[in-house]
Amino acid sequence: MGTATEHGKFGVLVRTAVVLAVIGLLCSGVLLVFGAGPWTVGVSMMLGAPILGLAILLYLVVVIRDLRDQGIL
Repeated sequence: MGTATEHGKFGVLVRTAVVLAVIGLLCSGVLLVFGAGPWTVGVSMMLGAPILGLAILLYLVVVIRDLRDQGIL
């Protein structure tokens, strides 16, 4: 396991990915809480899904960079 300073360079990206994931899940949860209406579907599909996709993409970038730094990839 690495020290905190070794993994600190990825901290901003990981935190950003977590915040985006939470926002995306909240936007997607609107559909579950309020039912399927025009606004809830719009918020869920037009905001929630892309924000979740961006969070997953950022997380994958961090994982790939970390694996490259460790010499695995």
